[in-house]
Amino acid sequence: MLTNLVFLKILLSLKLEKNIYISYSGGIDSAVLLDLICKNISNINSLVKVICVNHSYSFNSNKWSLFCKEICKKYKIDLNIIKIYKEIPYSNLEDFFRLERYKIFKTIIKKKSNLLLGHNKNDFIETTLFRLFRGSGIIGLSSIEFKVNIFGLKIIRPLLNFSRNEIEEYAYKNNILYLKDNSNYTNIYDRNYIRNVIIPLLNIKWNKMYISILKYSLLCNSLNRYMIKIINDFWNKTNLFNTCLEIDFLFNFEIFLRNEFLRFWIKRNILRFPTFSELLEINNFLLKKNDFATIYLKNYLIKKTYKQIHIINKNLLINEFKFLYNFYYIFFYFTRYLMLINFFYSYSFIFFNIKFFFQVINIANWSRKKFFVFV
Repeated sequence: MLTNLVFLKILLSLKLEKNIYISYSGGIDSAVLLDLICKNISNINSLVKVICVNHSYSFNSNKWSLFCKEICKKYKIDLNIIKIYKEIPYSNLEDFFRLERYKIFKTIIKKKSNLLLGHNKNDFIETTLFRLFRGSGIIGLSSIEFKVNIFGLKIIRPLLNFSRNEIEEYAYKNNILYLKDNSNYTNIYDRNYIRNVIIPLLNIKWNKMYISILKYSLLCNSLNRYMIKIINDFWNKTNLFNTCLEIDFLFNFEIFLRNEFLRFWIKRNILRFPTFSELLEINNFLLKKNDFATIYLKNYLIKKTYKQIHIINKNLLINEFKFLYNFYYIFFYFTRYLMLINFFYSYSFIFFNIKFFFQVINIANWSRKKFFVFV
């Protein structure tokens, strides 16, 4: 049961940093978390800061931000509202918004700070099932962790051991105001479908499903920690944390370990875990004798050059292309008079400078051809 006393014991066991940040959306989880923090921490104005991210997606986004502002006024605590202005993709909305939130947190949160998130036990179960259906490996199935370091942020989820029913009961007893997002009941989103359709059906047949999934996920978490230890042992032996990876290094391991190395490598560069089908494609790709080949996957591509593979984020590739397009335009504008005097000399002069530019920004030879659509 969630009470002030129980939560206070959790806080005392955490050994929090001097600065505490709370991610507040106005929803019931973060509203309960904010209330508990305000009731159990003294000098809250100097120690605790609240961040609200306006996703600019719903028609109600601005209203929700104003609601958060009013609630923080009641608690007499400062609120920092950050709005996302980026173009929103048509798919993978949850992944996109989560990544953008972490980017915002990274820019705002100081060192020696903790970020508190309002995830609960139900979120833990939903995430485990979601990753299971998506084909995640051990790293993905370890699900949400109570304490974790993401992008250098020290994240803690104090409500992770409490169910949604316990949180709703606390909110009811303490008259906590919170927002209800109707999109949570729209089953077109994968996570909502799992929450609203699959889990209730599974509960009818297996009423102890939560405990079983929790045990399974904790086992995966232990294996995940062991895998991370193995990966860290090879830190100095390979460029695992760069965009390039040695093929011979991967084939020193059996398929299981090879896949875990690939998962970790892709996650570091693309910020999401590959699916099982993607890993199958990549393994088949690695076995091909062709030394110069490319495999195109969702959001990224992998290029083989001799005994190495290179991972390229498609979004970064588009930005790189736009940048070079602007470079071409400016360069040709200032050299047009030279081209009138001696076309061949000017052409070679331009190509030389473009080649030098490629070398300066470290674009590999095999990657340069795609930029010569204008020449």
